[in-house]
Amino acid sequence: MTLQAKRDTTMKRCSISGLEITAAPQWVHIHPSGNSSTSLQRIGQDIFHLSAEADKSIILDVFEGDLLLKAVRESRLEGKPFYVIWNLEKVKGLSYRYKKGIAELILNKQPPLTYTIFYHIDPEFLPIAESIQAMLPEHMKLLFADSYAEAVRTILDIKAGNFQALEEKPDDAKEKRMQFLGAAARIGWLNMITQPIILPPAQDRLYPFFKALDCLQEDLTETMAQQKKSTEQFTREQALMLQSKQKQIEQQEQRKQALLLEFESIKKSLTDQIQEHEKEIDRATSNFHEQRGKIRDLCTLINHSNIDQATKKILIHTSNTLIETELNEKKIELPLTSTDSAFLSTLQRMHPDLNKRELKICLMIKLSYDTDDIARSIGISKRGMESIRYRMHKKIGLTKHQSIKNYLSEMSGNQHQRTQQ
Repeated sequence: MTLQAKRDTTMKRCSISGLEITAAPQWVHIHPSGNSSTSLQRIGQDIFHLSAEADKSIILDVFEGDLLLKAVRESRLEGKPFYVIWNLEKVKGLSYRYKKGIAELILNKQPPLTYTIFYHIDPEFLPIAESIQAMLPEHMKLLFADSYAEAVRTILDIKAGNFQALEEKPDDAKEKRMQFLGAAARIGWLNMITQPIILPPAQDRLYPFFKALDCLQEDLTETMAQQKKSTEQFTREQALMLQSKQKQIEQQEQRKQALLLEFESIKKSLTDQIQEHEKEIDRATSNFHEQRGKIRDLCTLINHSNIDQATKKILIHTSNTLIETELNEKKIELPLTSTDSAFLSTLQRMHPDLNKRELKICLMIKLSYDTDDIARSIGISKRGMESIRYRMHKKIGLTKHQSIKNYLSEMSGNQHQRTQQ
């Protein structure tokens, strides 16, 4: 025991044996409902007294095996024989969970519990007590007593080696009763449905009872076989379903990889196209600079030529128009007519705040492209196009009710008239 447990332990003596009684706070199990409890005391060194305490009759449903093992461990009796007496005055039944706890204790050879005595047994509980008695293995014994005094004296007699009064041979009827209760308990509590049941002769009055138990055992065996078969079938179906799901996941992964490969292929193709376009732009730019230089050289030659001034003026204007058209085409990345180029030059001169994209949009508006085509051409959404048009409206300085298309068409018309003049 711990030091704290020793301090909390109180000592008194058994009125029957005169042995010291040890009680400790940790040797009490309180039922979760709070309506009952089980307390444990040690009489002398190796006798444990369990008592179920409640205000009314109860059905035990939480096995106190841990409580007993704790007391055995703290009493330093691990691996050593000990004895138990149990006051069942308030107990009228056991739950199936409690019976399973008893069965586990019986099947476990540790701790080495040799003799247990039940006393103050309720008549309603007696068949359960006899079932426990009947199913015990040879190394464990369960006896019944009427009182605490009788239970303690019986344990003292056992320890003293006086077994004569305890080894009375039961009569045939009682022996058959114990066989029947033991078989029923082993089937119900220990799930031992394959252990053969010894049937009495057919003319025996107890034969129908044993035969019914034998039939029950067969039914349970068949039921368990069917359950096992159903479980195996369910397991196979689940395995097939899991396999199918896994296959679907693998197929999805394959499709994903195929899409990734296709994406990478398209990406590479687009990248190659972009690079090729960039090369073409570079070549066009180089060619543009070359042509522009030649046109300027031509302008110089014209200026220094001996042709008349009117012809010279027309030739120089035409050369400048070509240069301006090339510049505007490069700016908005669209092929332009001389009229379009002149329009853009005028627009840029009148509204220098317009950027390249806005100049391109203005030209496409003037050329009667619809909003969807313009948005697609410059790579934006329709809503984005509407937002740009709103900003252009403000940059150009139009009122809310003025149309940008009408404004640009009017400006183009004025520019054409000036050219004609």
